[in-house]
Amino acid sequence: MSKVAVKITSPETIIEDYQDLMHIAEYEKFLPKENKTIIKLNLSWSLFYPACSTQPWQLDGILKTMKQDGYNDVLSVENQTVVTHPWKGAYGNKWLPVLKKHGLILRLLQTLNGCHLNQLLKCWRCMIFSKRS
Repeated sequence: MSKVAVKITSPETIIEDYQDLMHIAEYEKFLPKENKTIIKLNLSWSLFYPACSTQPWQLDGILKTMKQDGYNDVLSVENQTVVTHPWKGAYGNKWLPVLKKHGLILRLLQTLNGCHLNQLLKCWRCMIFSKRS
């Protein structure tokens, strides 16, 4: 059954509010801690467009919560499209300092673990919530 969580927030409490929302939604019931978890960032164009791309505070709140809750095998990925450049977008959307803060790097989805995007669904090392590598 789906669960939706909504909370009024502020710039001062946004990171903790994401933690509250994730716990209200009981995300741990659906994401096994022993599996590799892929965080797919969302990049619209290569510029910062609020409400279109992953917000840096959203990424920070999610990664902080997952780390505190014992998720130790997390990857952050983004793909290139005809209108996006992942590294330019990661810089412009201020993801790089957030990823560094949580000990992660941005990985390009096309080459994750040597798998091309077209082969992603066939590559067991790249599967979300599949076998542990």
